[in-house]
Amino acid sequence: MNRSSSIKTLIFAIVVLILCLAIGYFEFTRALAGNPRSWVYTFEWPFFGTFGIYMWWRLRKGDWEKIHKYFTEDDENDPQLMAWREYQAQMERENPAGGPPPPT
Repeated sequence: MNRSSSIKTLIFAIVVLILCLAIGYFEFTRALAGNPRSWVYTFEWPFFGTFGIYMWWRLRKGDWEKIHKYFTEDDENDPQLMAWREYQAQMERENPAGGPPPPT
């Protein structure tokens, strides 16, 4: 990640954090007014905002390659993955795309 995009994503993450804190405060005022469900949201929204900052920090450190590798890695030695692919192929053979055949 270059410096320009790092700064842009930091600004975005800070804006998201501020919005999440503001929503958390709003939910806190609703909780004090007697809405019990808002107590959960009071803590949930700031958590989301801080998670966004954490993700920015991880990506800034260069974890893009690890994330890309995780989602694109194809392990042919995984028996569960092979069983799932065989199941999908069988389902496609039994029920081809386009819906059921017309009635005869």
